[in-house]
Amino acid sequence: MTILVGYNASKESEGALREAAVAARARQVPLHLLFFHVHAPGDSMQQVERELHQGEELQASLDAIGEQLRDSGIEVETDLRHGLKTQVADTLLEIADDIDAQMIVLGWRPRSRVTEAVLGGIAREVLRKTHRPVLSVPLDPEHR
Repeated sequence: MTILVGYNASKESEGALREAAVAARARQVPLHLLFFHVHAPGDSMQQVERELHQGEELQASLDAIGEQLRDSGIEVETDLRHGLKTQVADTLLEIADDIDAQMIVLGWRPRSRVTEAVLGGIAREVLRKTHRPVLSVPLDPEHR
């Protein structure tokens, strides 16, 4: 079994990564670190080229995080995916099924009910669609 953590370099996902690492170490299971790079629909070719270059930088950053986790004794697999924001939750769930994730760990920022209703929420969608345990890590109040 593996712990799956969704990560996007935000303050919310930094907290999720910390908690996922603690859980992986305590359970002595591997960590699957997913970075989903979101593209906007209708991106121009120039934008796509910039994002491809940015993807290379993201992969290097993700590899460095993976190496730090390995150095701390955690077995980790890094995974960089690309797509639209509407695909993030389903991608997380597909990967969770593929790796038979013991738990999914996600960060989230508290929002108003109106904002949540309009924008939705990846954590909320994952919670609604999965049968797996989900650890939802709120943004630390001092970082809001």
